[in-house]
Amino acid sequence: MLTTRLRCLVGTGWTVSHGQRVRVHLGTAEVLARVAALEREEIPPGGEAWVQLRLEAPLVARSGDRFVVRSYSPVTTIAGGRVAEPLPRKRSALGGGESALLDRLLRGGPEDRLRAALDLAGWSGADAPELPIRAGLSPSAVGHALSALRESGDAAGGSVIFGSAPVEEGRRRLAEAVSAFHGAEPLRPGLPLERLRQSLPGERARDHLAQPLIDALGESGELEVEGDVARRPGFTPRPDEEQARVRDRLVSLYREAGLSPPGLRDLPDELAAREDLSALLDLLLEEGHVVRLDEEFLAWRETVDQAARDVERVFGGRGGLGPADFREVLPVSRKHLIPLLNHLDTRGVTVRTGEGREVPGDS
Repeated sequence: MLTTRLRCLVGTGWTVSHGQRVRVHLGTAEVLARVAALEREEIPPGGEAWVQLRLEAPLVARSGDRFVVRSYSPVTTIAGGRVAEPLPRKRSALGGGESALLDRLLRGGPEDRLRAALDLAGWSGADAPELPIRAGLSPSAVGHALSALRESGDAAGGSVIFGSAPVEEGRRRLAEAVSAFHGAEPLRPGLPLERLRQSLPGERARDHLAQPLIDALGESGELEVEGDVARRPGFTPRPDEEQARVRDRLVSLYREAGLSPPGLRDLPDELAAREDLSALLDLLLEEGHVVRLDEEFLAWRETVDQAARDVERVFGGRGGLGPADFREVLPVSRKHLIPLLNHLDTRGVTVRTGEGREVPGDS
């Protein structure tokens, strides 16, 4: 499929109509195609318009290439034109501003042509190796033009490049998504980045544009990005009076429980039934009061840190240790011991081997 500027020849008596089957000649190739009118149903002799040629076989083309159109039968030359988009999306009509973008593809300088090609690609973006084909430029000219567009903020992306419209709209959507999340979830430290990426439309934009824009918003100070969450600058979770009371109760509960905390399913009913329990626990994690041992258990951070020091002091340099050995310094039930040891594995305090666990350090 090609988006083209088609001009009918004067003096042939032929009109090119929407849906008409024609022969497209480009270089040495001839391919049959259907005409899809984008501006008007018919192009009279001497007239011209934007059309898409729906090709019946592949045809190698670049933006700016000239072609000839012959009638299907009898075979006679009836029109000619230039390719604007060699890799277009399917259109039934031109959207606002697209006609001007197509004109720039054929008449603009290198930066204008590349900018137009990227803007026409929209939220789908353009694969970087395709840019010379889409803009009708040499690879070196594309490189210079793309550097200028990146510098001005009119292009973003890596292996897939996006133009100014999705870049500007994408930045707005991402910033608004974070603000909306803060309004809906005031206890959460920030919007998870994976959810934030879903704010952009289309898989290619989410996969190839979202992260560069998140990085740019972080560098400009419009967002704060920490770990796997993003937040507005200066935002801190804001529990209301009732939530603050429950938070304090959870703090006391985990501090007093030490290395034998209740599982989430074993919390008192009045806590377990709260819809905001998950957010309150995340707040405790964010504030550094507790650490997550696994999906079921949180534990008081200071107690876990002391347990890690005790394990290193007593077992440093030893290997072949089983769960029972660790009870010398971790006097807890197995349901608490295994999650705790797994947590210590993630911290590098203990290391699992074929013979059990070892504790790095001097024996």
